[in-house]
Amino acid sequence: MKRLLALGLLLVSAPAALADDSSKQGIFIVSEGVVRLPPDLAIIQAGVVTEGKTPEEALSKSRPAMNRVAEMVRKYGVSSADVTTSELRLSPKFTQQAASPNGQRPAPVIDGYDARTSLKIVVRDLTKSGPLVDDLVKSGSNSISSLTFALAEPTKAKDAARRKAAEAARTRASLYAEALGLQLGDLISIMETEYSLAEGNAMADLPRLRAAPLGAAPLMVEPGEIEVKASVQTVWQIKK
Repeated sequence: MKRLLALGLLLVSAPAALADDSSKQGIFIVSEGVVRLPPDLAIIQAGVVTEGKTPEEALSKSRPAMNRVAEMVRKYGVSSADVTTSELRLSPKFTQQAASPNGQRPAPVIDGYDARTSLKIVVRDLTKSGPLVDDLVKSGSNSISSLTFALAEPTKAKDAARRKAAEAARTRASLYAEALGLQLGDLISIMETEYSLAEGNAMADLPRLRAAPLGAAPLMVEPGEIEVKASVQTVWQIKK
């Protein structure tokens, strides 16, 4: 999301807590800090979709396939704590009947059911993420909705971005004060403008993914880097 960055020399209208400073001039700065890091987690959303004439039939078809998928995840050494059922859904399928001669259209009828079960799989060895996707498909997963990358310790990255934003605020405030022949005074106020953490590069919407042919190279994935941002608004006193 792009943000409008406003810089300038202005008369500060301080909030109630700073009412005694409302007559002072100041410099208002919006600054941003950015940190780019390679991800250390891959998150795969994978599962099985089956159909049946009855709810029981649809679910019974999904169980063996999901068992094979779960067994494949275990073979890759993924901890049980890193595997979560993220979706379990049973939905009716409707068929719209043809209109009668008098133009009235009968209500749709249920002619079957879809069962959808998905797992959220956190892979901590990124070199395994591509081969695991291949083998999940081979084991019976016919629904892989996404593969995303993330940081195991996002707070550290966020704090590093905050430090950069704070340093940039002081540097820019000093620059403006010097350029205008003023002296930079004390910091009056600071407010963080929250950024959501980026999820990094993602492979989303993979409904057509198929297992690689025998002897073919495994699916290659490129993690890239994750960008973490922090933004602060600061107000600084100035001295003539």
